[in-house]
Amino acid sequence: MPHPKSHQKAHTRRGNGISKRRSQQQLQQAQHSQQVSHEPEEFPPLSDASDHQYMPPPYSANTLISISQDEFYHPASFPGYAAVQLANGEETQSLLPRVTHTRASDRYPQQQQQQQQQYGGYGRARTHIRRAVRRPRGRSSRCARCCGWLLGCICFALGAMIVGTFIAAVLFVSRHAFPPSWDWQCSPDSLVVHTDRSFTFALSPSSPQPLRIESIDGISVSDIQILRAGAGTADANVTVQAIVEASRGAAPDLVSIEYDDRLLTVRAVRPRWEWPRDCVRARLLVHVPAHADRLPQLPRLHIQTGFGQLRALDLGTLALGDLHVQMHSGSALLRDVGVLGGVHVLTSNGRINATGVAAGDGAAEFVSTNAALALDGIRATEVSVATTNGMVRAANVLAARRVVLHTANAPVVLQRVEGGHGVQAMTSNGSIRGNVAASSGTIGLTTTNAAVDVHVEGIGNSTRTVRVASTNASVKAEFTGIRGLFNVHTSNARVAVSGPTDLIRIKQSSTGLKSGSLGDASAGHIDVGSTNAQVNVLFNR
Repeated sequence: MPHPKSHQKAHTRRGNGISKRRSQQQLQQAQHSQQVSHEPEEFPPLSDASDHQYMPPPYSANTLISISQDEFYHPASFPGYAAVQLANGEETQSLLPRVTHTRASDRYPQQQQQQQQQYGGYGRARTHIRRAVRRPRGRSSRCARCCGWLLGCICFALGAMIVGTFIAAVLFVSRHAFPPSWDWQCSPDSLVVHTDRSFTFALSPSSPQPLRIESIDGISVSDIQILRAGAGTADANVTVQAIVEASRGAAPDLVSIEYDDRLLTVRAVRPRWEWPRDCVRARLLVHVPAHADRLPQLPRLHIQTGFGQLRALDLGTLALGDLHVQMHSGSALLRDVGVLGGVHVLTSNGRINATGVAAGDGAAEFVSTNAALALDGIRATEVSVATTNGMVRAANVLAARRVVLHTANAPVVLQRVEGGHGVQAMTSNGSIRGNVAASSGTIGLTTTNAAVDVHVEGIGNSTRTVRVASTNASVKAEFTGIRGLFNVHTSNARVAVSGPTDLIRIKQSSTGLKSGSLGDASAGHIDVGSTNAQVNVLFNR
């Protein structure tokens, strides 16, 4: 039987051996762990196809879960892990060893402390490693970077060009759309007289020549005034006084007046891209002799201006053949003016007011855009009135031949408008009201989407054709001294015809149609119609 002490010694030796073997195993494991944590794994160089970033899977603060062995993540995504520097690529990269289910805080406390000391904390380490990983690598990356810079420069240049073009377009439109009277310091208090000259044009009975006056280029405001000269003699002349006013800071050579035999031109030299522009105001006083027997006359006076106004007041009959006025964005005021030929006034964006204008052997023409026309007491062989987006008011207009009035999007008001060979009044989206008269020819009063309320009178026994019509609006017409066949019709509404029973013979009658004859059937034709609205017709003797 063994001695108890020897058995105890043997047990102690076995325990020491086991302890020693355990200590050796722990030492080997620690050495292996240090080798894994300090020795980098060598991987083949990264190719262009694999040159991209991976997003890490969900993780906790200390545990790495389910990392594939062929994927690598930088330690910025896993706080607490030591960085392994891989130097076999073109740039040093920070990669993570392929470890699964490891407690980083228990296994690498020393590396964690070194990392905090080296980068000053996990935040700076994450920023440093993120910047390192995001650097482009390889020749293709450099090409992509250069292409990106080049594309950015091209986009910037295109954007600058688009912005510059837009600003230039706005300035251009503003310069040409707004009235020139908005130029800098255009009030009378800020202007001084720059030029004051007079020019004389002789009226020769043997070789009469027209006179043309232009005040366009560079002139902000043109003020044209036609005056009557004193009692003329056989050598009567036309005198033009040109007074040019400019801003106080304008250059002395800003204004130029060019004088020819029959042409007077007032210009102002302006820088093309000047903004705001200095104001230049031209005042032209045109003295025309009064008409008298055996005195020569000016065959034509043509005035062309930009923005401004024209005035011819209380002149009587002038020794002038034709008067032509052409204005841009200007208004014209004529009162008690007579010429031997015709009167033609054309303006844009300006009102025309003509009262007591007499054209001897010519026509009277008044044309404007986006403005109203007011005519009263016009005498001419023919009268033509046209505008857009403005009302036309004509009173006591007498033409030997025809009277034509036209507008759009505005009403027409007529008061004793008489044409020897007819009267035409047309508008769209505007009403027609008033009374007209004609000796012969055609009387036409038509509109759309607005009502018509007129009185038509026939002068003499000549044959006439009358047409009164509207669409989508009511029509009310009264006829006096008109004879012939009549046709009154509408749709989706009723018609009413009344008058002397001994003159009216109705041949066809229904809710929307009444036709027949009024007196002599061969004296003319009357047509009154509408759509979707009522029509009322009254015939007088």
